[in-house]
Amino acid sequence: MEKNVFNEIIWVEQTVTYIETDGTTRVYTAIGDEDSIEVFMPEAEKIDVQYATESIMDLRYRDVTLGVISENGVLYVPEDAKLLVRDYHYKLSVKNDDLHVILDWNTVDGASMLKGDLVLMVHHALPEELTGAQKRTIGGRLAVSVTLQVDGEYITQLGGHADIFVKTDDENIKVYYVDNDGKATLIESNYLNGDTHTSVNHFSIYMYTDEEVSEDFPIIIVIAIIAVVLALIVIFLLWRRKQKD
Repeated sequence: MEKNVFNEIIWVEQTVTYIETDGTTRVYTAIGDEDSIEVFMPEAEKIDVQYATESIMDLRYRDVTLGVISENGVLYVPEDAKLLVRDYHYKLSVKNDDLHVILDWNTVDGASMLKGDLVLMVHHALPEELTGAQKRTIGGRLAVSVTLQVDGEYITQLGGHADIFVKTDDENIKVYYVDNDGKATLIESNYLNGDTHTSVNHFSIYMYTDEEVSEDFPIIIVIAIIAVVLALIVIFLLWRRKQKD
C-alpha cells in the first residue's frame, strides 16, 4: 500500500483468493483506492454465485466492481449471480487491452428486474453491425459497439449509466454517438492516463476522432429531402399546367 505525504490512502493492491468448486484456490490481485476497488474474475468471462460470495464478501469498500478480463469483450452473468450482485450493490465490468466498460449499480438493478441472464459486450464496431448511414458517417474512424442483453433481448436505455474507457493515446479525441440514420452527436468526454472516458445512459455505436464532425443530418439525407421536395414541385407544376390545358 502506498501513501502520500499526508498519510492518505491513494492506491490499494489487495490479494484475493478465489476458491474453485473442487476446493482448489487461485490467488489474484484487486486494485483500487481508499473508497473503491475492482476485482476481476480470474481466467473466465462468467461471474458465478460462488465467486461472488467467496471472493468479495469480506471486501470492506464503499464501491466494489466485479469484472472479467475478456479478449472478446464479453461479460456473462447468470440470473442468480445478477440478483446477488444487485443485493450487494456491486458494479459490473468487462475489460480487455483497449476497452473497459463499467455498469453502475442502478443499471444492474434495472437489468435485475428482467428475468434471464445478463450479457455485456464491447468491441470495435464491425461493418455488419452498422447501417449504411453509420458507415458513411464513421468512414475509417474508430467506432466502438457496446451492447447489453438480458435473456437475449437488447437493452439500450439504461436504468443508470455506464462508464466507457477507450485507449486512444490522444487527449484531443472527441466522442460522438452515431444513430442509425448516421447523425453524429458530440457527447462529453475526458482524457486521463491514455484513456478517453465518457459516461452514457444508453448503449449504441460510439465514434472516436480528433476531427470536428457535423452534428447536422448526414448530407445524403439532406440531398434525399431536397430531391423529394423538387420532385413534388415538378409534379405540382405539371398538374397545374394540365389543369389549364
